[in-house]
Amino acid sequence: MVKLSRAGWNNVIIFGVLAFILIINATHDNVFENKTDQQQVRLFPANPVILTLSINEHFLVERKGQGWQANRDTLSVQALNQMMNSWRQLAPEHLITPVELDKQLGLLVEVVLANSNEAMRLKLFMEGEQLLVYREHDHAWFVLAPQFFNQLVPAEIFNE
Repeated sequence: MVKLSRAGWNNVIIFGVLAFILIINATHDNVFENKTDQQQVRLFPANPVILTLSINEHFLVERKGQGWQANRDTLSVQALNQMMNSWRQLAPEHLITPVELDKQLGLLVEVVLANSNEAMRLKLFMEGEQLLVYREHDHAWFVLAPQFFNQLVPAEIFNE
């Protein structure tokens, strides 16, 4: 056995624990990190802060403090909060292959996020059994189940 003083053995233990921590951290990043998550294309960044949302330049919602204010009184405060929470929590699946649709026929939605200088322009399309979302600035397509349409765009907003 190697003869070390008490301080020497303390140093050996400290360096051993540091080496063990480094090994665990290095393997943790490689084992638990999902490579597909890095390449995942998202509609909005994680936990987006929506400042304004405009639907077909007809219905405008703006953030006022912790709540929302619309330019029309067609939705109750609770329905407006539910609509905006649906937009905030939206997590559609990214489509790799582009869809061939007339982009003029989609429902235009403009979203201004807190970390962005300009509005993000989206087009919504009901196509068969799916809701398609087209993001204009990078020509990305996303897909959702059709029942999300009524959560994102309540029919009441088009009532006069």
